[in-house]
Amino acid sequence: MPRQLSRISSIATLVVMLCSCGPAISDHRLIELPSGRTLRVLSIRDVPLEGDRAALRLAYETDLALDDRLALFREVEAIWDEFRSTEAAAGKAVAVIEATTPEARGWSRERKAVKYTLRLGPEGRWSFVNADPARGPS
Repeated sequence: MPRQLSRISSIATLVVMLCSCGPAISDHRLIELPSGRTLRVLSIRDVPLEGDRAALRLAYETDLALDDRLALFREVEAIWDEFRSTEAAAGKAVAVIEATTPEARGWSRERKAVKYTLRLGPEGRWSFVNADPARGPS
């Protein structure tokens, strides 16, 4: 019986370890910014809005501190410069860019994030909504 209990405990530990792992790196897309920095895009998807409209939501992983608002804002601007003319952004009037940073916590990883919202104006120019480069999104 003790041997069986030990085996069950080992299997349970393995299952917990496997379930706490994040998605495989191959699921992520790496992009290189004009500055030469490489960032990992975690997801690009449509988020439903009112009616049949959708916003583009782009989540990426940054190595910047999330409280370094000016550097983070500049990074988000550079990412949006790369993505605003893509097929994913076509036809959208709202975009949300989420900068995330992984934080190790024991066996699991918890992500902290800062979100920036952009809106396409009537003149065809994108602008940040409620975002001050020095303070970040409000």
